[in-house]
Amino acid sequence: MSHPSIHGLMNNFLTPNSIGLSLREGQVFQGRINQIFKGQMAEVQIGEQKLMARLEVAMQTGDAYFFKVKSIEPDVQLKIITGPITATETKENQMMKLIETMQLPKSEEMQSLINHFIKHKIPVSRENLISAAHLMKSVPPTIQEEALSSVQRLVELKLPLTDLNFKTFVGIETKEGMHRVLDSFKTALVDDFSLSAHHKDKILGTLDQLGRISNSIVEQTIDGNVMKDVMQKLFNTLGFNYEAVLIQNEPDINKIKDMLKPQLIALLNESAISPALREASELAVARLNGSLLQSVESGMNQQIVMQLPLELLGKRIDATMQWNGRMREDGKIDPEYARILFYLDLSSIKETVIDMQVQNRVVSVTVFNDDEKLKLIGDIFQERLKSGLESADYKLSGISFKKLEKEAKRNISNQLKSNFQGVDFRV
Repeated sequence: MSHPSIHGLMNNFLTPNSIGLSLREGQVFQGRINQIFKGQMAEVQIGEQKLMARLEVAMQTGDAYFFKVKSIEPDVQLKIITGPITATETKENQMMKLIETMQLPKSEEMQSLINHFIKHKIPVSRENLISAAHLMKSVPPTIQEEALSSVQRLVELKLPLTDLNFKTFVGIETKEGMHRVLDSFKTALVDDFSLSAHHKDKILGTLDQLGRISNSIVEQTIDGNVMKDVMQKLFNTLGFNYEAVLIQNEPDINKIKDMLKPQLIALLNESAISPALREASELAVARLNGSLLQSVESGMNQQIVMQLPLELLGKRIDATMQWNGRMREDGKIDPEYARILFYLDLSSIKETVIDMQVQNRVVSVTVFNDDEKLKLIGDIFQERLKSGLESADYKLSGISFKKLEKEAKRNISNQLKSNFQGVDFRV
C-alpha cells in the first residue's frame, strides 16, 4: 500500500475527536503498526479504524502492541506497554500481562472482563473494571455472557456501573419481561401508606389501563393491524416517548398525564414513600430507560429495542422486540430492508425467538423453539401470513423452524450488535 505523504493521510484517518475513536491520555489499547514514516510517525490500526500517531521508539511494520496514550496534542503520542504480541502468544498470556500492567486483581470475574474487552475492543477504564468485577460476583454463571454484554453497554454509554444500572441491563439482555417489574411495583404501591388515596388510585388506574390495552387483543380478530395498534398504545401508556413529547415546542399535556413513566418519576420526588416503593419505582424507570438506551443509531443504520407486557388469549406474554433497519435520505424508515427479532416467553411453548428479515420487500421468517410440534402448527398459518404480507405489498419467501439452542440465540444477538461497537481500550 503506497502512502505519498503524511499530510495526505490525515484527511483519511480518524483523529482523536472522531466519533468512532475517542482517545484520551492514559488510555491503553491493542493496535497494529501498518506503516512507518519519518519522524517516528506511524499508521496504527485499532480494530477496524486507523490513526496517525507519534511513537516513542522504533517499531516494526506489522507488529502488534498494547499502547498507552501519552498525549494527544499536538500529535497523538503512544508508549508501548507490552509487545510485540506474537502470533503464537495466547489470549491468556495477553490478558495476564494487561492485568499485571494495570495492577488489577486476578479474580475469575476480572479475567472474564479483560478477555471480553480484548476480544471486542471496547473502551473501559481501570475504575470501571474494578466496579464491574464486583457486580459480576452477583450473577450466576448461567447468565455470565449477558452480564458481560450489560457491562459493555454501560461502558459504551458512559453510564455509572451501579447495581441498579447493572440489574436493568442484565434484565434486558436476559429478556426478563416487564410483567414481573410492574407486578412488584404494584404490590409496593398498594402496601405504601404515605400517598393519598387519590394519588395512589391515579397510578393504579394507569396500570389497569395497560391491562385493558393488552386484553383488547382477545376481543378482536388477531391480525397485524390490531397488534400494531396495541403495541403503539402500550408504548405510549408506558411512557417510552415521554421525553420526546416533553421537548416539543408545545407539548400536549393530555398525552403526558396518563403515561406511567412521568408518574414514576414524580413518585421518586416524594420523600415520604417507603423504601420498597422507591426501589420498585427506580427499577421500573430504569427498565423503561434501559430499553431506549439499548436503541442505537450509527449513520443511516438504526436499532430500536422495546420490551412490552402483552396478554394474548388470556395468557401473559413478556415480549422483547429488536428492530434493525436503515433510514432513507428523507429521514424516514426504509421499508425495503429490515431485520426484526421477537423474543417471547410463552406459557405453553416456553422461550421462542422469531427472526424476520426483509430484503427488497421479500420476507423470510425463522422461528426458533425447542417444541418439534410447532412446525406442524405453523404450517397451518403460513397461507394466512402470506396473504397478509401481500396485502401490504410484501412477498413471503418462506418460514423455517429451528431449535433454540443457547449458542444460536447468542449468535443472532451478536450479529445485530456487531455494527454498533467501539474500537479502543481505555485504562
